[in-house]
Amino acid sequence: MRIEHDLRENALARALAARTAPYVDLTLSNPTAAGLPITAAALPAAPTYAPDPRGLGQAREAVAAYQGVSPDAVILTSSTSEA
Repeated sequence: MRIEHDLRENALARALAARTAPYVDLTLSNPTAAGLPITAAALPAAPTYAPDPRGLGQAREAVAAYQGVSPDAVILTSSTSEA
């Protein structure tokens, strides 16, 4: 069975196109891509944000040790959509 697709612009797309003020996309998972005003001066104790697309190194090492494989063979993601 095929689902009929309506490719016309929907109400949300029209509302976003009509905006004149900037907005924050809350679906972004990378805070540096969101343009949030976070700096080392504002958060001096905060670590530097340096994401690894394969997942956090320490977590990959732990999973690799448990599975008896190299950490390079392990990829961890936060969701199925991201994976």
